[in-house]
Amino acid sequence: MKELRNPPSALNANRVKKAAVSDDMAKTRLTIVMVGFIVAFLVIGGRLGQLMLLSPEDESEFVNAGIKEEIARADIVDRNGVILATSLVTQSLYVNPKNVISPEITAKQLAQVLPDLKYETVLTKLKSQQGFAWIKRNLTPQQQSAVYEMGLPGIGFQREEKRVYPHGSLFSHVLGCTNVDNKGVSGIEKYFDEALISDKSPLELSIDMRVQHILKSEIQEKMKQFKAIGGAGLIMKVDTSEVVAMCSLPDYNPHEIAKTAPENMFNMVTSGVYEVGSSMKILTTALALESGAVKINSRFDISEPIRVGRFKIRDYHPKKIVADIPQIFLHSSNIGMIHMVKAVGVPAHQDYLKKFGLLQAPILELPEVGAPIVPGEWKELNSMSMAYGYGICISPMQISNAVCSTINGGILRRPTLLKIKEGHKDPGIRVVSEKTSHTMRNLLRLVVQHGTGRNAKAMGYDIGGKTGTAEKVVNGKYSRDNIVTFISAFPMSDPKYLVMVMVDKPKGNKDSHGFATAGWIAAPIVKNVVARSASMLGVTPIEEEEATSPEYEIFKANALVEHH
Repeated sequence: MKELRNPPSALNANRVKKAAVSDDMAKTRLTIVMVGFIVAFLVIGGRLGQLMLLSPEDESEFVNAGIKEEIARADIVDRNGVILATSLVTQSLYVNPKNVISPEITAKQLAQVLPDLKYETVLTKLKSQQGFAWIKRNLTPQQQSAVYEMGLPGIGFQREEKRVYPHGSLFSHVLGCTNVDNKGVSGIEKYFDEALISDKSPLELSIDMRVQHILKSEIQEKMKQFKAIGGAGLIMKVDTSEVVAMCSLPDYNPHEIAKTAPENMFNMVTSGVYEVGSSMKILTTALALESGAVKINSRFDISEPIRVGRFKIRDYHPKKIVADIPQIFLHSSNIGMIHMVKAVGVPAHQDYLKKFGLLQAPILELPEVGAPIVPGEWKELNSMSMAYGYGICISPMQISNAVCSTINGGILRRPTLLKIKEGHKDPGIRVVSEKTSHTMRNLLRLVVQHGTGRNAKAMGYDIGGKTGTAEKVVNGKYSRDNIVTFISAFPMSDPKYLVMVMVDKPKGNKDSHGFATAGWIAAPIVKNVVARSASMLGVTPIEEEEATSPEYEIFKANALVEHH
């Protein structure tokens, strides 16, 4: 029997020894793996914690060098502190295409939760070679949550700010708007773009939200009633030229600027320049009286048209009389205005219109300001046309501010959209005397009480004003379509507010007896605006007899007597 080389006892001992060494090695390897997992977990957890604790200033370092942190814009408020524009923190969605695992699947998933995105557009961005691309700016919280829960590689969020306008389109032509990068592109937002970023205190406007709503709604109603294509309105404080309300229609939603038609962004009040028709007669009369060439009791024959070359200038409501100034103003006589401006002379006429601020673009806190269109060579014929509102195109803002100077005691001040603090009123420049200003108040009141402005009468409020109906120029020729204007103020005994309304291309109907003139279209708007807003503006109603004066009664008596 052969002897075994390795006895069973020795063999088993060897096996046990090898097994022990193997177990030690396995334990060592397991320990190393466990330590590796722990270290990795701590690193990842620490990194996540770091990201969660990032300050807004540091956050951008962890997304992409091409993204810059938005700086908060200051709020914009009305004169009573009501917020008109503010900023909200939002999250925007971006992608690092290099970290996207499956562009097709990712694009499909994003298009499902963000239905306004096109699959093809998203896919193109996901497949690009760029290190960064925006997918969608300013997500809603619900959208952010939906994307976050999908856990898509390469997709991230960046903190931004979105400009919000709580009142929608109500102030669109005043405030303007910002673009997707929160930069002002129009209106107050553009004019004060740097100031709104550098100064965190709210920007206070002269606008009154309540009165703005009334003005817009009344103009909209008349546009609808008379099928007009546009309208505009303005309310100013007579003594400071602060703009309390300003609207231009059609307007636009500042939250949907990309969908806005270009014509809706046009501001009729400040950008548009127009022939304002008989509204210009306020300034013609004021400058004629101020010049001294015409007295309040001066008389001119308005019984016959004035011939200029092959043309005849007529009155809309002809009177076969020799009229004094109150009568000429009351009957809105083109012929009488021409006689007055001829008495003044071309140089003086031009000089006064310059003083009134009509020969250059007004200075205003908006980028959308139109320059007037004036004659290149100023002759007597030009003055004759401008006397009754033709031959010069000016903005509603310009003529409104000029009219303020004729009724506030004679001082022209810069119009402003900013709230004027107590004791900081612009001293302005004198353009007419207090005597001329007082006379103009009586003349304007006469038109509402007994002339073409009768439809502007509002019970309890002493309103004065002047109608203006001008034919529109289409393809270089005057058409039968009108732009109608009514410029008014109240109370005329001590004017506090000017109200200007304009309606573009109204169509007469049975309510206006077929007429499409300012007396039927624009004057009733003023009546409703004053009746609804006067108490908000601090103007209390008065009895009819309280509004009169001995001087006005003399004006009225003389104006209603016709001298043939």
